[in-house]
Amino acid sequence: MNPQINEDSRLNFTDSVEYLKDLKIVKNEENILHAAGRINKNLRLFEGHFPDMPVMPGAFHILMAVKIIEKSEGKAFFMSKVKGAKFRIPLYPGDLIEIYCNLKSKESKSIEAQCIIRKGGREASKFNLLLIEKSQG
Repeated sequence: MNPQINEDSRLNFTDSVEYLKDLKIVKNEENILHAAGRINKNLRLFEGHFPDMPVMPGAFHILMAVKIIEKSEGKAFFMSKVKGAKFRIPLYPGDLIEIYCNLKSKESKSIEAQCIIRKGGREASKFNLLLIEKSQG
């Protein structure tokens, strides 16, 4: 079977943080970002990954963290590097999760982030990101 991808079936990766419902984001004085929300059950990505047992792909763990950092910082970023990614616990539609990102500015236009996603108090995934600010224009 060779699935066809057409304009209607593509995922919109540029959406704001619609991956999480009831999203709350807090950034403390030590530049640690904490976000909590429930994974949106209606995401189209679950239709194909996997139809009988939907699970969030690892790439979307990372994408959620990037989108939350963008929302917190009020800027758009390119993902320059992902290091040390570990996916330990699957995330399912409707799961309540917490995302922690320790943000460190490397230069004026880049951020290094150490991120952990937790579900039920357990580490679901962790990874390090290097983000470069997109230029306005």
